[in-house]
This record gives sequence, structure tokens and C-alpha cells, in this order.
Amino acid sequence: MTNPSDLYQKALLSLSRNPLHKGPCDKDPERRRLRNPICGDDIEVSLSLGRFDGYACALCTASAELLCRRIEELRNENGATEETIRTEVKRILTLLQHPEDSSWSKGSLLDDLKPLLAAHRFPSRLDCVLLPWRCAGEEAEEQ
Repeated sequence: MTNPSDLYQKALLSLSRNPLHKGPCDKDPERRRLRNPICGDDIEVSLSLGRFDGYACALCTASAELLCRRIEELRNENGATEETIRTEVKRILTLLQHPEDSSWSKGSLLDDLKPLLAAHRFPSRLDCVLLPWRCAGEEAEEQ
């Protein structure tokens, strides 16, 4: 049996306790919001501000923080547009949903996202990890 503490690896706990990108998103008219009725996560993401806000469990908060860090990296690397960022978010969402079909082991900029893959051992928690990425990937309603 898998030890549940594996899911909350030190890196994820640290991210959830001290998220640098958590803050109000209300200045972005195109912010998106999505809820997970099963666990109660309710998150709002702003691609233009590179922030998230809302009530979320540790996994969802850590995942949202990693999402916002990736947005920041894309902007700093090449001044990515929101369309480019949304395309990258959708690509990462697919990788998170289907890690067996991806090239995680080949080393990439996505190494910091690998701890999120532990959620696959806990199907009820996988939605917590995916929620911010779904929200940013246009599956959510504009606020």
C-alpha cells in the first residue's frame, strides 16, 4: 500500500504554505474561476497577472503556485503572450493527466512539476492537482 505522506512531499508542502503568487485577481477582467465540489477547492487564476486566489487544499495550492511560476518563466524567457501561455498550460495539463504517454524522464523545464505526478496514486486527489491547470486552460468561466 502506498504511504499517503508520499503525496505531500516536502516541496509541495513548502509551496502550499508559502505561495508567492497567491493574491487578488480581481484587476484582471479575463480571470477564470473553477471549483471542485468534491473537496471544496475554489480557485481563481489570472494569466495576465500570473496569480491565483481562492480556497484550496495543499495539493491544489502547490499546483497553482507551480502554474504561476511556469507563467512567470514563459514571460521572462521570451515575453510569451497569453495565447502562448494558454497553449503551454494545455500541454502541461495533458502531461499531468497522462504521464505514461509523456517524456518526463528525458529531463526538461518541467522537472519541478514531477512531484505532482504522485497524485495519480490517489485518484480522488488528482482533481486537486489538475484544477488550477484546467482553470488556466480555459475550462473555467470568465469572472
